[in-house]
Amino acid sequence: DQFLLVNEAVGGVDIDFDAHTARATIMADGYRTGQTASYVTSWANYFDDLPLTTFRPDIVWLAEQRITTGCAPGRYGPSSNVTRAQMALFLDRALDLPPTSKNFFSDDNGVTGEASINRLAASGITGGCTPTRYCPTSSVTRGQMAAFLDRALDLPSTTMDFFSDDETSTFESSINRLAAAKITGGCATKRYCPTATVTRGQMAAFLRRGLDD
Repeated sequence: DQFLLVNEAVGGVDIDFDAHTARATIMADGYRTGQTASYVTSWANYFDDLPLTTFRPDIVWLAEQRITTGCAPGRYGPSSNVTRAQMALFLDRALDLPPTSKNFFSDDNGVTGEASINRLAASGITGGCTPTRYCPTSSVTRGQMAAFLDRALDLPSTTMDFFSDDETSTFESSINRLAAAKITGGCATKRYCPTATVTRGQMAAFLRRGLDD
């Protein structure tokens, strides 16, 4: 993920629109990252590879919030799996985590997102895949994502058991908190699919439900 250089002169908003309309529609005002010949005035047109319906509004919201500008110029990669490094970048930008000088893991040196990974660790959002490793290139599972979001959002506890397929999962309590907070409805009736991987499109929906006020 890369940051977009936005036209600061107008704050990235078309001033002829009221605040609600501008926030929903005209939030991009600048060139695509790496494409100086491609100027866009709507986040809905910023990516060329968005699905027509599913996750499209969520991905547009993610771009509006400057949480992502995609995986390549003009592309978001909605069907690609989210890696653990990308997860760190998403959460770091979304939560504006404080910097840290501590290096927590031995396997992320020089990896894009290393600073974000360290901020996640310093904030108690991750303990890594082992005590000394983060596994930055591994895909995030739905169970792991529940744990990331549970810690990041400090979700309240619940006594409800929402799904039948997470009884042996180490992430069951986090999954139930996600369901209680209405961030997830599962992958099917009474099922959460904790070992399935999370796509970038799905992640956009999870983040929007958890963060959009």
